[in-house]
Amino acid sequence: MDPSAMAEVAVRAVADACAVCRRLQGGVTALAKGDLSPVTVADFAAQAVVVRRLAGAFGGVRIVGEESGELLRRPEHARAAEAALLAIQAALPHDRDWRNASPRDLIAAVELGSAREGVGDAFWTLDPIDGTKGFLRGQQYCTALALIRGGRPTIGVLGCPNLRRGLEPGCLEVGKGAHPGVLVSATAGGGAVVSDLPGDRGSPIDPPPARREGVVLASSLVSNDEVRRATDRVIARLRPGSREVQLDSQTKYAAVALGQADAFLRLPMARRTPEAIWDHAAGVIVCQEAGCVVTDARGRDLDFGVGATLSRNRGVIAARPAVHGELRAVLAELGLDAA
Repeated sequence: MDPSAMAEVAVRAVADACAVCRRLQGGVTALAKGDLSPVTVADFAAQAVVVRRLAGAFGGVRIVGEESGELLRRPEHARAAEAALLAIQAALPHDRDWRNASPRDLIAAVELGSAREGVGDAFWTLDPIDGTKGFLRGQQYCTALALIRGGRPTIGVLGCPNLRRGLEPGCLEVGKGAHPGVLVSATAGGGAVVSDLPGDRGSPIDPPPARREGVVLASSLVSNDEVRRATDRVIARLRPGSREVQLDSQTKYAAVALGQADAFLRLPMARRTPEAIWDHAAGVIVCQEAGCVVTDARGRDLDFGVGATLSRNRGVIAARPAVHGELRAVLAELGLDAA
């Protein structure tokens, strides 16, 4: 299938998932996964919506998604599966695939998106709600979907229901009036596109004018003291006036692509285990096609071809070319490029 047609399917799938998430935000509680990270009814509902759309369009699709159906199969979580299905049916009333579906159908869709081995050279990767903690707090989160070919993202879609368009001060804050949310997408060699949710009438993302003041650095909300101190050291070495904006999820990549932030930085010591591919793939190609440079802390390309994690990389820098070089130099100077 033509990449642009595949991208259109992906955009529609992510837009539908965002509609379901919006319906559920503020009214769900978290379940605890085996690694103690939170997961909600909305995570399962969004994954089921995207996976079912991809499977219907592409047949024997292989999807490496974040969630599995194991929790939903437990008797104590039967109501969670029912709630996820009801939310989908309410948010997507005209979708015939879900009108007569059962909780068992929903669980099957979730599990179809939990592949880990034998996915081959081409597969989709999905984070149904990237930034679950932000989702629960009523802050930034996104649905992130990407097609991986040959170890690189070739299609990427980020649906960011709480992100606004524009470059005005405070544009990354939530709760500043009603807005439709943002959907950004990209295909390899085809550029990046932005639209209001639900993703209609997109327009190319043009590089924003260069800032004359300091670097606006997007980073994750962290409680790790080592990471906090290291980030403060980096900002102190950047050009005068540089500052940090903390927010959840791959919305940080969207903010960089749109020029709302100058860079996204994930320091190598931010996670002791390798980064999951679904936490970065869609954001990487969106930023690259918007004219940004994305590498690890040492300047190496991110390798998405070695399983479910970025095991060959440490840290992430996504930024406009000049800022990317500035950040790499600072990390090397501070000895943080291989921490």
